[in-house]
Amino acid sequence: MSDMKVSPQVIPGIVHSQNNGAFEWGWQGLVAYGCHSSVVVVDPKSVQALQVLSQHKSNVVKVRWYPECHHHSIAQPYTLRLASVDASSYCVIWDVGQGMVLSEFSLGNGKALVDLQWLTTNDSCRDLLAVMLSPSSMTIWNSDTGTAVSRFAFTEVVMAFAFDPFIAESLIMKSTDCFIFVNDFDPSQAPSQASKKFYLTSSSSSAATASVKKGTAGRYRRLMSSDSRPDDTATLNDCIQMVFSQTNRGHLLLLYSREIVILDTSIRQIIGSVPLERNTSPFLQIMPCRQRDVLYALHENGCISLRIRTSPQTLQPSSSPLDQTKVSEIQYYTHTHSEPLRISKSCQILSGAVCPTTELDSAVFTSEGKILFWALKFDHYGTHGQELSNEAPPIVLAATPSCGNALLSGEETRALAGGVALTLQDYMAPRSFVPPQAISSNYSLLSSRMLLEGLWTGITSYPTSVRMCPPLTTKNWSSYKPLLAIGMTNGSVQVFNLATKSVVKEYSIHAYPVLGLEWLTQSSIISYCSVVNVSSCKNEIAVTNLYSGHTTHIKRSDSGNHAPIECVKVSIHRNYFVINYKDKPLEFWDASTLTFLRELVSHPPSFKAVEWCPSHGRTKTQKPDAGAITPTPTVDFDVAMGTMDTKIHTPEREYVSVMSTEGDMWQLSVEGSKIKVLSSTPVQTWLSNPQCIAWKGDMMVAGDTEGILTLYDAKNAQGRTLDASKAVVRKIRFAPGKGNSKFFVLCNTKLDIRDINADQLLAQMKWSSKDSSALSVEDVDWITSDKPVLLTSDGCLRVYDLKLVQCHSSIQIKELAEPVFCPRTMPALAGFRLKAMLQHQSWNVNYTLSTLELEDETTTDKEVKYQLSLVPRDVQEALSKAPRGIPQRCFITANLFGDQREANFWSLAMYFILREMCRRQDPRYLAYCKREPLNPNSDVIRPNSEASVRITSSWDRDALSAITPLVDLSVGEIQNISVNGTTCDASLQASKMSPNEVTAMLQDASSKAVAYTPPLDFCHDIYCDSDTYKKMQLERVLLHESKRYTYELTRKCADALLFLGQTDVAVQLLLETNPPQP
Repeated sequence: MSDMKVSPQVIPGIVHSQNNGAFEWGWQGLVAYGCHSSVVVVDPKSVQALQVLSQHKSNVVKVRWYPECHHHSIAQPYTLRLASVDASSYCVIWDVGQGMVLSEFSLGNGKALVDLQWLTTNDSCRDLLAVMLSPSSMTIWNSDTGTAVSRFAFTEVVMAFAFDPFIAESLIMKSTDCFIFVNDFDPSQAPSQASKKFYLTSSSSSAATASVKKGTAGRYRRLMSSDSRPDDTATLNDCIQMVFSQTNRGHLLLLYSREIVILDTSIRQIIGSVPLERNTSPFLQIMPCRQRDVLYALHENGCISLRIRTSPQTLQPSSSPLDQTKVSEIQYYTHTHSEPLRISKSCQILSGAVCPTTELDSAVFTSEGKILFWALKFDHYGTHGQELSNEAPPIVLAATPSCGNALLSGEETRALAGGVALTLQDYMAPRSFVPPQAISSNYSLLSSRMLLEGLWTGITSYPTSVRMCPPLTTKNWSSYKPLLAIGMTNGSVQVFNLATKSVVKEYSIHAYPVLGLEWLTQSSIISYCSVVNVSSCKNEIAVTNLYSGHTTHIKRSDSGNHAPIECVKVSIHRNYFVINYKDKPLEFWDASTLTFLRELVSHPPSFKAVEWCPSHGRTKTQKPDAGAITPTPTVDFDVAMGTMDTKIHTPEREYVSVMSTEGDMWQLSVEGSKIKVLSSTPVQTWLSNPQCIAWKGDMMVAGDTEGILTLYDAKNAQGRTLDASKAVVRKIRFAPGKGNSKFFVLCNTKLDIRDINADQLLAQMKWSSKDSSALSVEDVDWITSDKPVLLTSDGCLRVYDLKLVQCHSSIQIKELAEPVFCPRTMPALAGFRLKAMLQHQSWNVNYTLSTLELEDETTTDKEVKYQLSLVPRDVQEALSKAPRGIPQRCFITANLFGDQREANFWSLAMYFILREMCRRQDPRYLAYCKREPLNPNSDVIRPNSEASVRITSSWDRDALSAITPLVDLSVGEIQNISVNGTTCDASLQASKMSPNEVTAMLQDASSKAVAYTPPLDFCHDIYCDSDTYKKMQLERVLLHESKRYTYELTRKCADALLFLGQTDVAVQLLLETNPPQP
């Protein structure tokens, strides 16, 4: 029975061109995108829609996941919060898990949205949203209350803006011809200092005459601060995107169609460029990574390329950067790329995204509503130090040394010293890391490739009609599934399971748009289309079996295509179906054998409305009247039988009602090839030009072009008028279920839901036919007895409640076709209990997830156990192995929960703990730390007894199998230790060391630590160790020195070199300055 539960939902289709920028992959692990006025949330792992939210009145132009970079607790639990803005600048803050609107507010009076960003650095209020509206006004909104905190405007037209991820007060805006720098941004007030404008000019002092290549920054290589616009200023209209590097402090990336320009905001100069290779599709978007200095680039042909800021030669041993006096410009080389897409004329690449948690997965968003999920895979190629052939692919250095001979376990996971690799930093070593010569062979070289792992698609084309499968009965109770057939403009038919929210089948049947659908049985569909030309008409009718996919086209051999099909109606007991043509007699067919039975020839030649009715709903039989229209066959009965099957079977009698243009109705009985007129006198229905009729028991409802609804009681032969709205009635249908008297009336400007017994209007939806942007209803059908499905003009299907108010509900993981691990949809208590179990199991000797038993089987415990069973297998393996113990499990759990704050913390904690544990393998270092007082400015961790027990217990003893076991060595235990080949007492040696020997000993201990713990990457900035930070700053200063052209920049470089100990180079720079300058 779980397959029969249908909740309000939206089935998305092809997206609008305004949905171009509404695509984002959040830390929550989910992808959100805009589909016309709806917001779709997709799970990349199972490739299925978890939620579709509908509240906007116009097309969604931006979506932003809430980052939640703060501490979580029961009072502040994990949620799925999302902000969406439509073309009318109306913002909605969603609780995606519950399908609820947290707040909604208008951002401006019709002003176009430029961009919006969450402000995560404000500790006093974490719900602030920075919104830039055209042309140049920024507003800080409190998303919780929907109130504006502050407003300030700028003098220039703003086309884009970006916040520096390293400096919260730094804001850069891009105008049409200049950059605007704000260094004291404060959400609560306007900037106190005047914003500075910088123009992108030529590197030459005189105006250049050379032409600039289209799609590149060309000769423009310098930013000039000026009150007025210089003559050789470049326009920034060709700049597609402006985004900060997540790894390098102050690096701003400017994307052109054929070039990536790198701008250093600290010196306001361009320090590098990445030109596009020849015969390569132009750039469309760049997505910088944080864990490593890597760029994902999306191209116009749908290809994603991976670019790394490292050349293959740097993997070989090289001289120290301290010996270098010049550095080249920053370069990113192409490491790998995905396969380009076969793009049709109707398809366009809109946007791309990268998973911020792993940075191994990427997605491509197309105008057809499709999302292609690509995964970055690494393979073992060789070991560090070996010679590479000229045909070798681009390779990277592994992040950690290999464990014995188990370099790779399959093609998707590596067995590392740190466990199973789940993120980009688990695979790749930092750019600045070069392994020591003694253990360089332990590090592997990896090649990469990109594989297509998933394809999400909704409705593949614009739908034209919908039809629900036969209703649930006691006979089909065990096999019933709520299947919805959808006809498309491209002639295909999709079958959608509304319970699991997934596409079951898709069939390409017709060459023209599908006009209508009917279900012959629970497993077969009849579809038809009709194309009218100037001098001809072509009809197609096909019956498709859902199980085999076999399609049978039916057509009379003696019938020409001279009249278009009006409709096809299947009888109540699925024995017959009738085809109604325009200005042509009705055709009756046998539904079981798909054979033609008879053509009903009468005057008038055709009927306006046709509907099958129940046996007890037929009118009382009267004597034939002279004025009645009696159908008379125009051909002999045997000839009219056509190619009817000669198998002997007992025909079942069914009844059909037909109505003429004048509003007169007749009822006929069909029994095999026998058609009999039951009511010889027309039944007056008070309709002038009827359009449709519907039966339920003894009651019939009919509607015409004037909006008049007529209710006819066949049992008592009485009728009355229900409504006269002057709207053309297009469709009427009763809800399924015995005794259910509800029905809908679809008109050209409204949809009504009524109840005959209550004689009242239950719900109504209106729209304007003059407003092309208004959401109108194209078709409708009943899903269940209290839920209709609406085909709207935006190409989406919406399952509403009976009040036509809500078309979305909370996420129900258990009702999905493939349940997914999503802890943010759990109650707060259950979520934190699950988190604690994943991080540390103090009651278990061996960490496990498979045999977990809970004492109390409460609702919370059952929810925890169910989510534990949904943890992905690779994550289960990583949690079970986790050689780095509790810190590593906490890091993996933070990534599972999408907790950016905790993931960053545990990433640093793992590095410093492992680094200190590696240092402690040197007995001299351990003895020195216990003897000397702790320096508060030192990065040395004092190994006292309590801390040692805690660290050792949280760390498995086989974490570093290649070195001494990680145990706390006391001074008395460190006897007869071999140091430099000599057996001695470490404590005695430590007490006799000179300051130089102490320094050498600490450097030696650090070098041993680096052998097993590569340094932090530049994204961690000030948290890096001294050597790495010094190397990073020296590289930065030398790069600045090569770009200096003013005295202020020269003095700045000289000061930095003095701090770094490069006195000679600093003096040389100062000697190059003019004597009057200080």
